[in-house]
Amino acid sequence: GDSIFEEEKQVDILMQEESDGCLGVKAATLDKLFEFLTSCECSVFFRKTFLLTYRSFTDSLTFLSYLTSLYLSSNEEEDGTRSLRVMRIVKNWVDDFVYDFEEEPDLLNRLISFCSEIEEVKKKGWAAHGALLEKMIGRVKRKEEEVEDGGENEGGEATYLFPFNNFSQWTEIEVEKFASQITLLNFKTYSKITPKEIMNYVKAKNVEEKKKLCPNVTKVVGQFNELSNWGTTMICRRCQLKERVAVMSHLLSLLQKLFDLNNLHGSLALIATFTNSAVARLKSSFERLEPQKRNLLVDLTTRLSHLSSYKAYRNHLHSIAPPLVPYIGVYLTDLTFINDGNPDLVEKRLINFNKCYLVANVIVENQQYHTPYIYLIADKHMQYSLANGCLETENESENYRLSKLIEGTDPEIAIESLLKSERALKQKIKKLELQASLCSCSLPSSTHNSFHSGNWDLGGLGEEREGGGEEDEREEQ
Repeated sequence: GDSIFEEEKQVDILMQEESDGCLGVKAATLDKLFEFLTSCECSVFFRKTFLLTYRSFTDSLTFLSYLTSLYLSSNEEEDGTRSLRVMRIVKNWVDDFVYDFEEEPDLLNRLISFCSEIEEVKKKGWAAHGALLEKMIGRVKRKEEEVEDGGENEGGEATYLFPFNNFSQWTEIEVEKFASQITLLNFKTYSKITPKEIMNYVKAKNVEEKKKLCPNVTKVVGQFNELSNWGTTMICRRCQLKERVAVMSHLLSLLQKLFDLNNLHGSLALIATFTNSAVARLKSSFERLEPQKRNLLVDLTTRLSHLSSYKAYRNHLHSIAPPLVPYIGVYLTDLTFINDGNPDLVEKRLINFNKCYLVANVIVENQQYHTPYIYLIADKHMQYSLANGCLETENESENYRLSKLIEGTDPEIAIESLLKSERALKQKIKKLELQASLCSCSLPSSTHNSFHSGNWDLGGLGEEREGGGEEDEREEQ
């Protein structure tokens, strides 16, 4: 008779009911995921999630190879509907994730080969797939043309050089212009972020890997840090209280304009300026601000608060309409928690597709805010300057050192610190001059003479030495 001990059968797929009432996959092997994707039970939500997250459990060439083999092995009479579903999956892939084919030449070549094979199959009577095929190929070609053309509309030439770091020249016009241009720059970079980039950023092991795999996410994060650090530096460099308060007032006006433009990315960057330890300690400066400005900072800090997992920020984000620039840090935080808190595998061998659903939900929200600012006009000069480091910044430790000097420190201690800095700078200048002199010894005599005649520009080092001739003569004697 049969043994009372039956071998436990391994389960290759675990099913569950999705939120829309359709049947969905909780976890499965790779083959079973492919099989469900091309079945009649597959929902639009499952297909979208699969295309968004497939790189977390397979690669693009394996995915396309499976679709190709399934299509070409199908029989029109028996599997006609399945082959049509395969075609629609490939079309969705090309329509929504065309960058996969742009970035991977091998994948694009496989797609072209697949299309040529379909052409041969069409001759055998599968003419119903012809329209889908033509649209698919046309989509790739149009995207290639867009890449070749550049697709940028920068606007006209600048009529003047914008005083980025000179707040004494700022008026209400400068505040509005800066807000619009930094918003355009932030949106331009943000809208280029792909689902693949944002997923790679969370899993990247170091900074260099993030720069390589996630260039646009890295740029967006860099723009946030640069704007925040610039605001801190501009405040801490002002020694006079009146000037410092004026700069803080201008920055708060800029914060209001960014908020009005729905640039939450830039708004939070400037809020980070005022919560930075180097600025937050400047009590006398905050007391001199107009009450209206202080209330503005409190109000926007509360409305965009990070507390309770950014609850207030999320409520505000969902209450406004695009165009807007979200804060990328919220999505990166969400994905980090999902990645760390959910295993990749269930029962040691099944791909955890529930985790893919969670990741997809975050990416879908991140991708929906790509409506452009059609009413803002880019200034070519300002866009170039902002993208290439025109904002002057100091590192965090230097800003804090300056903050302690300008406010809340005993004058004698402040003077002593400045004298130490001056002595260190003079020693550095002497060292550089000595190095320059040693280098000049190995140059031809004509070049050597031009160096001593003062024709070479040493970046202003010579100017620092004016008036020091007598001291040098005494040292030689």
